[in-house]
Amino acid sequence: MQASVDAAHTSSVHALAVCDEDVTLDQLRSIWEGHFLQHTEEEGGNNRFRDLIIDGSTSYPYFETYRNFDIAQHFSRDDTRYKSHGEMESMIARKIKEPFDMTRPPWEVILLDHYIDQEGVTRKAFIFRFHHAMADGFNMTRLFFQAIQPSPSWPSSSLPSKTAPKKAPRPGPLALAANFVSATVKILLCPQDPPSVLKPSSNIELSPVHSSWHMVCEDEISVAAVKAAAKANGATVNDALMSALSGALRRVQVEKTKEEMAVDAQAVIWVSLRSPKEMFAPVSAAVPMAMDNANLGAVYVQLPISVSDSHDRLQEMSSRIRPLTASLEPFVANRVMCMLGALPRMILLRIWEFLAFKATVSCSNIVGPQEEAVRFGGVVQLRQIVFFTPPVGTLGIFSNLITVSNRVIFAMTADARLMDQAMVHKVVHEYFPQELRKIVALHHVKSKKA
Repeated sequence: MQASVDAAHTSSVHALAVCDEDVTLDQLRSIWEGHFLQHTEEEGGNNRFRDLIIDGSTSYPYFETYRNFDIAQHFSRDDTRYKSHGEMESMIARKIKEPFDMTRPPWEVILLDHYIDQEGVTRKAFIFRFHHAMADGFNMTRLFFQAIQPSPSWPSSSLPSKTAPKKAPRPGPLALAANFVSATVKILLCPQDPPSVLKPSSNIELSPVHSSWHMVCEDEISVAAVKAAAKANGATVNDALMSALSGALRRVQVEKTKEEMAVDAQAVIWVSLRSPKEMFAPVSAAVPMAMDNANLGAVYVQLPISVSDSHDRLQEMSSRIRPLTASLEPFVANRVMCMLGALPRMILLRIWEFLAFKATVSCSNIVGPQEEAVRFGGVVQLRQIVFFTPPVGTLGIFSNLITVSNRVIFAMTADARLMDQAMVHKVVHEYFPQELRKIVALHHVKSKKA
């Protein structure tokens, strides 16, 4: 389905990994060969790194093994001497809109010899970009994290299942059927957000994109601090992060409209249907690697942008997300996407536009290992990893959050008609951390009162 709706061949996911030490192209190639290319289809794997996407004008796109596969064609070096972190942001934004060469498997790794981080320090980094039809962001992140060492199996304390809420009792057949129908009706009939200062009125295909990212390094707003504050207010880390995003977008609305009366906006939040145990199982040479989008679900939720008070916004965000934890909506969304992929192409495109572009904001929140000083492939010391996805259609803002090594990493891409580069940078580097700091402060105030 991803290939069907991507006539321009720009549907992509980008990972930017910043290194703490020197790294070479040969080292990166050896990691891909050792961790990502070790299983072919003949060996029982589902390895899209070796596959072409064959796309007829009317037929369904399909994968086909590329017999002339040469890994060297997928690795390159960028030795440009960038002068600032702002130049890095502009480069990433351009790269996001760059179409793939569809005459070979649509992925590449680019080594950046002179990456400038947010403190102005020059480091080595690499970009990994791949076509969204190869895998969803959760699946590729899972594979990425599976290649992280030193320990071949992470202690159970690093798994998100440790903090996940207990499962509710399994509902009976009638309740299950009612839940399924309710989720289906919501997905199909919920209204589309109207154009606004946060949502373009027409498709983005020809519009430039701006991007920014930030690793929140302050201990006062670490993952542990956010978790403690959220728990003290009867919420979760995800509630807190979505509330901080809502607060940041509220400030954008107020700044652009010059009015204090902000309005809520609908978000589509992408969800992995894999269990935490599956997501974080250590890589094993005995287990073939599977790459697909089969475990991707989604939920629609209204972001409480209209709520000005940080505490009230967190409570409202929590109350809106909590019912979704027991909902079948992610599963139903997954089934709807699977059914769409079986429809004739022209019908698929019409329905996809109707369903996918209802929202104003696309959000994902990926939980990674919380150990410090992780090594990628046992070779490269990683300082930071962040994922980007480009805006599409009238869905003009994409937010990607990762919590890893006790840090919150936030990346955002936006349609240039909605925000210029300075505004995107401000949202990521100022508004979001400030809103997160307000949420953590709620815990300190509550502690003092107690």
